Amino acid sequence: MKKLFCIIIAAALLLPLAACAGKGTEDADISPDGTAAPGSTEAPENTEKPVYAHTGPDFDNRFGRGYSDFIETENAYYFKCYNANYLYYYDKLTGDSGVLCSKPECIHDSNVQNKSCDGYLYTFVKSISQVGDRLYYVSAVDANNGNGTGIYAMALDGSDKEINAHIDLQGIEGLTPSRYDYHRGMLYGWSQREVVKSGSPLTETRILGFDPETGEMHTLFYDESEVPVFQPSLFYYEDYVYFCIDTMTGTVNEETGEITDSVGTLLVGRINIQTEVYEEVYFGSRDVGFGSYCRLWVESEDRIYIVPMLSALYEDTCCVYLLSGGELSTEYVFENPGASYIADGAAVCIFPDERHAEIWGTDGIVIYNGIWTTDFEVEPGTQVHCSTINSVYGDRDTLYVVYTVDAKSSKDRKHSDYCVVRYDLTRTVPEATLLMYVPYNR
Repeated sequence: MKKLFCIIIAAALLLPLAACAGKGTEDADISPDGTAAPGSTEAPENTEKPVYAHTGPDFDNRFGRGYSDFIETENAYYFKCYNANYLYYYDKLTGDSGVLCSKPECIHDSNVQNKSCDGYLYTFVKSISQVGDRLYYVSAVDANNGNGTGIYAMALDGSDKEINAHIDLQGIEGLTPSRYDYHRGMLYGWSQREVVKSGSPLTETRILGFDPETGEMHTLFYDESEVPVFQPSLFYYEDYVYFCIDTMTGTVNEETGEITDSVGTLLVGRINIQTEVYEEVYFGSRDVGFGSYCRLWVESEDRIYIVPMLSALYEDTCCVYLLSGGELSTEYVFENPGASYIADGAAVCIFPDERHAEIWGTDGIVIYNGIWTTDFEVEPGTQVHCSTINSVYGDRDTLYVVYTVDAKSSKDRKHSDYCVVRYDLTRTVPEATLLMYVPYNR
């Protein structure tokens, strides 16, 4: 007996899905205000219109390819797990960490839902950004402010919260944006959902832009696919939003486990944020695919590095691709299995349970290949083991890894807590520092 399926490798290192696609209705209205993948929908009529002023800081791409919020300011780090309730901080000067709150009398996260605490943020997936001396984030709006979804701002100490705008999702059922990254005066993200159109199930992918002052939403790219699609990866380079999307399908023989008729695709595109015009940068297909959950780093318009988190079919390890001159080539193949990631100037492969990491620099030099610290003392006498990777951020000198703690070694020995670890790669052996430890469901 054979069946068609999407090949998704179920491994302990697999990142949790930050947002599930919502179900659409029969013949759902999926006509966007935007452009499409080649051949699927038409481009908007007026593609040369100026849209917004696009002033403001560039997005810090070091922290752009994960599900949890992690940002760095001059004096602190801020962290919020994708499925948690509280925003935490780490003071660079003192080494202190805890819930971000300006109220000295507050009990903070001692209560799972302490809504009076400054640090309690019911945010939607990855959405916290620093703009000047304010933190911006996207959250559910309470009944007193009209319900729905809102763009908020607050001071760097957690005080002075205010709502800037309500987000208009244009009444699209099941639309759940999965990122809100602030870049040059706008918020950008993506959304996927399953819809049924003319009796056929489709996977719908959008790249979205939001005006943080008005909440207006623009669909910048749109595609509908008959095969399952892995989640997009976004990168911000000058006046462009780059993204990549990969797929992998095949036929499996349930008796033998043999996979035949497999094919994988990789699309790299970019959107000009001034004109909202979409341009295809690369599209290719391979029988064994390119790997799963590809992420990209744009060094220049003609040097784009792409790293799949999980390896291609029948391949034991991941690799690093380079897109240059319109051609895709393999720049490096990791020696060891594990989950792979891209950072500024480096590609990383980590296998937490084997306590091993391999780090390759985009200058062609292997930065490190050896033992990787994944065990930490969170309080006197309490040692925890980090068993699963949630997110990886940083550059070739410093990596920040968000881990899920093995439940058997967590504080209560029952639930999987979270922790943030900084690795100094300038040392002969990377030096690991535990920045924050976040209890389960906090």
